[in-house]
Amino acid sequence: MSSSAVLLSSTTKQDVSRRPWGSSVSLEGGPPPPGLFAASYTDEAILPLAVWAQRLAAPVTVHICVATSGPPLPDRTIEDVLISDEWIGMSTVRGPLPWSKYYLPGSGQPVPEDPERETFWQCSNLYTVPAHRGQGLGKKLVNANVEAAREQTRELQASGVNNIRARIRLVHNPSKQYHRDLYSRLGFTGAGLCTLREGYMVMGDEGLLPKDTNSTEELRTKWERRWAACMERVVDV
Repeated sequence: MSSSAVLLSSTTKQDVSRRPWGSSVSLEGGPPPPGLFAASYTDEAILPLAVWAQRLAAPVTVHICVATSGPPLPDRTIEDVLISDEWIGMSTVRGPLPWSKYYLPGSGQPVPEDPERETFWQCSNLYTVPAHRGQGLGKKLVNANVEAAREQTRELQASGVNNIRARIRLVHNPSKQYHRDLYSRLGFTGAGLCTLREGYMVMGDEGLLPKDTNSTEELRTKWERRWAACMERVVDV
């Protein structure tokens, strides 16, 4: 029986005791090419489940792309599909974030005329397993992040909050031109440069930062140098 890709999402805090939400997808394929992610495969592989639980707890929307050959939804529950079928991709979007946490001073990012009229979101953990690349899964996952931000902003607007647009940011390795090309095609534009330390913070991984990122030239080069490319997309709701 042929398999098909199903995109599942959740905005609730998940019980990850049965299966690590992030590590199973990001790590099951083995080490990715060097330089693909800021964090190394070795470091990620030894993270305790509690770290993954923190990463994927609210306010995070998690999107999981599953290859399934079983009965289609709604004949099975989402939990059944997640437990029994193959996870082939994932992405997360954090938010809405306060402007004070979203803003990176010195990064060169655009500053809205009125931050109180926008909601702010950070994409992270975008990954597809190698065997399923080239099928448009990355595009589907990025678009799902954008739509989640738009829909949740629309819900806030309906409840009386005066937000008229959502601003969604992602961070990528600038040496990977194909990443930039993909994000550009999806409506993202350049939004400055951030440091590795800032990247960890905006993606919710501040607990993984070393206490010292600045005492030596080696530490400053790794953690305080502006090199990671930020891109943003602003959508009306």
